[in-house]
Amino acid sequence: VEEDDEKVRVWKEAGYLKVHVIKADRNEEVDVQVPLMVVDALLSGDSDELDIEAAIRALVEQGSGELVTVSGEDETVRVWIDDIAEAD
Repeated sequence: VEEDDEKVRVWKEAGYLKVHVIKADRNEEVDVQVPLMVVDALLSGDSDELDIEAAIRALVEQGSGELVTVSGEDETVRVWIDDIAEAD
C-alpha cells in the first residue's frame, strides 16, 4: 500500500508474518515480524475474539527473537523475546 507519505508492505517469509512501514513525513521506519505459529494461535479463539493466552504460549514455545523495530532520525526502539529470565 502506497500513499504520499507512507508505504506499507505485508508478506510471509520463512515462517514469519512481516510488516514494513516507511513514514516519509517523519523519517521513520517500522519493522514487525511475528512467527506464523503465534498469529495462528492468536486467531484460534472464537470468531470475534483473539486468544491472547494461546499467542503467549506460542511465543514461549518459539523462543527468543526480535519482534518489532522502530527507527527514527535520532533513536531506535526494539521489542524482542529473550530466553534469559531476570529477577527484579
